[in-house]
Amino acid sequence: MEILIKAVDATNPEPEKDCRGCYKKGDPISIKLDGWAEGGPNWYQSKYAQYLGTRLVVVRCPQITVAQAQNYVSQWEKVIGYEVLSSTPANGNYQIRVFGENVSATGQNSLTREQIENYLLKWNCTVDSIAPNEVTFTLRLWQALQSAGFWNSDDSGLIGFTLVSYDEQSGDAIVDMNISGVLAQWTLERIATSVIDNGGSIVSYTEPVGRFSINRSIVLNKFQSDVKEKIDTTYCRRQFYFNSSDIDIIIAAGGIITLNKNQLLNQINSKLDD
Repeated sequence: MEILIKAVDATNPEPEKDCRGCYKKGDPISIKLDGWAEGGPNWYQSKYAQYLGTRLVVVRCPQITVAQAQNYVSQWEKVIGYEVLSSTPANGNYQIRVFGENVSATGQNSLTREQIENYLLKWNCTVDSIAPNEVTFTLRLWQALQSAGFWNSDDSGLIGFTLVSYDEQSGDAIVDMNISGVLAQWTLERIATSVIDNGGSIVSYTEPVGRFSINRSIVLNKFQSDVKEKIDTTYCRRQFYFNSSDIDIIIAAGGIITLNKNQLLNQINSKLDD
């Protein structure tokens, strides 16, 4: 196995883009078979050849396979954990805690209120408390069902929904949408399509009111997946790295060195431990 490694920092003036998108000195870039397989191309025959020993270096380790080393070129992901702390099915209220996973020992990649607050507000949630790397909030089913977050819309007319009934046992809700009032910019056809696309079922379809049914599990599942989809992103271009001093040693050796398995494991680091 051979690892191509960045020997100088790439930079971006925007801090988030710099962390998420730029290779830094010591970041593994690519992994290839030993000698790129006998008789095949190698680093000196690749597009990287002109940069070897200056902007790029190579570490060879025949004792480790490409499959075993593949994790070394993984990105450091921002991942959101999700926990329901309490629920009151009678009124459809849920207190939920979201927290950052893949956080380093020093708090790098922590979840902040700024990262999630806009999504919570778009779902008509109320923030209850904030602590390092976590936010606790209340999600109310009826308010969430009216929210722009659920309907993927910024349309303020969504406040015109009317809750006809809610069965706390089954979780089924019946809702009316009236296009004669604040929803005048909508059509029943648009409403029906949106209802079906978002997991509901049409009950009746009589101008000017459309009635539909939807289960609370659909609202909760969509909220969870929507928040995770919006927040779960790349935090840093690489999770693993070689120390700058080790890269300097490789440069001094001509840009390519061979290590045994123990030497490689001693040199490669995870940013989760920093």
